[in-house]
Amino acid sequence: MQPRDVRSRFDPPDIREFYRLGRSPGWNEQAHVDDREGQHTKSLIYTSAATLVLTAGTPFWPTLGGRIVGWRAGVAGAPSTGTFQADVLLDAVSVLDGGYVEIASGSSYGYRRAPSDKLYIYPDSKWQVQVVAIQGATGPLTLEFVYLPG
Repeated sequence: MQPRDVRSRFDPPDIREFYRLGRSPGWNEQAHVDDREGQHTKSLIYTSAATLVLTAGTPFWPTLGGRIVGWRAGVAGAPSTGTFQADVLLDAVSVLDGGYVEIASGSSYGYRRAPSDKLYIYPDSKWQVQVVAIQGATGPLTLEFVYLPG
């Protein structure tokens, strides 16, 4: 048996215990979970009309469900006079508490905005995207719904 400081993090501390439990040597469950974390997200992409307007866009009803991890927006032409902002509506009510999905001036994409609380996509729920501030951006707008299926 190797000294503890030389042993890999994937090596079990007691090989006989792992064989007794029916596991193969070298398997470390926590390391496996850590390595796989974040690799199971899916995306729904919403695309607006080519011309950006300050009204709620065409609604869509997802057929799959899951927990929302965040949203990320992109536009064809970067905003030039300020920050582009869009709101996400579930049954005509905003799901973003005190903020919006944003794109900074001079950039054509924004960083992921996470929900403030656990939020779920239920099949056949009505979702809409409403542009709040255009600031010189040109469309179409794409909004990525990043979620964990389930």
